[in-house]
Amino acid sequence: RLELCGPYGNRFRVGNVIVTRTNFEVFNARGLSVLCTLFEPEKRVSEEESACVVFCHGNACCRLDGFEKAHCMLPLNIALCCFDFAGSGMSGGDHVSLGHYEKDDLAAVIDFLRQERSFTRVGVWGNSMGAATAVMHAARDPTLAGIVADSPFSDLWKLLQEICVSKLNLPQMAFSPVLQGIRMVIQREA
Repeated sequence: RLELCGPYGNRFRVGNVIVTRTNFEVFNARGLSVLCTLFEPEKRVSEEESACVVFCHGNACCRLDGFEKAHCMLPLNIALCCFDFAGSGMSGGDHVSLGHYEKDDLAAVIDFLRQERSFTRVGVWGNSMGAATAVMHAARDPTLAGIVADSPFSDLWKLLQEICVSKLNLPQMAFSPVLQGIRMVIQREA
């Protein structure tokens, strides 16, 4: 199942850089598998320092959304790691929590990259739910080289309210009871 994750082979060229692609699996704090793909320059410019950007996808997406970022990172000798949050793509789990548990998935990936792959500088690039996750993780990891937060939500309650009103045409007065019911189901399932 790790082979089925994108249009690239295991070795290809981006500009003047020969890139290797490695698929790997880590486990989050809840014991769920988190499947990852790492694109890195075949030859590191420096053995003492190496950089990697971790891409965090949005809700209802997967790591494939980040693969296109290989074309902007790798010519700069910056590796790119894309992964499926638990409950997304090919990772374990049945649902996402819109950042609450995803920050632990991100922590597991970053720990692996630092400890097993010896990356000395790690940054995070997140989109939507992935951006909110990156911000939540950054609050507890001051060693990150930086983050790019593309369209994070700042208030989950307001986000859900906007979705209920605009997409479901739910009247404003029905919002609170409906979301309280959804909250109870999520707490029971999570």
